[in-house]
Amino acid sequence: MDLITQAALGGLCGELTLRKQLGRKGLAWGCLFGILPDLDILAYPWLDAAQQLSWHRGLSHSIIIMIFAALLFGWLLAKLHKSKGVTQKQATWFVFITWFTHVLIDAFTSYGTQVFEPFSSYRVAFNNISIVD
Repeated sequence: MDLITQAALGGLCGELTLRKQLGRKGLAWGCLFGILPDLDILAYPWLDAAQQLSWHRGLSHSIIIMIFAALLFGWLLAKLHKSKGVTQKQATWFVFITWFTHVLIDAFTSYGTQVFEPFSSYRVAFNNISIVD
């Protein structure tokens, strides 16, 4: 899915979970975490075309990384906004939901996403949405 849609969906997650404590910063954090799984494209200069296809929506979209990222970034976000009343549980939940919705919407495309990496390279693809990116 395109980055604008991913950022908008992430922003919605930020609004729903962090607006009370952070105001518009919740939206901004949501936009950031909404596109974060797609930063795997930063490795493209070192990959050939075939490797790029297998790398994108790979490990960065896996359940394992999703959980690890939620724990790590949730902890960091809670530390950063502790004075505003953001708890570690709330921040972790926010990161998880935002990352999960990113992976889920990517799974609706025909290209799919490798949710089970590194154990399986199978791409979960519901094939309901055309690929934009």
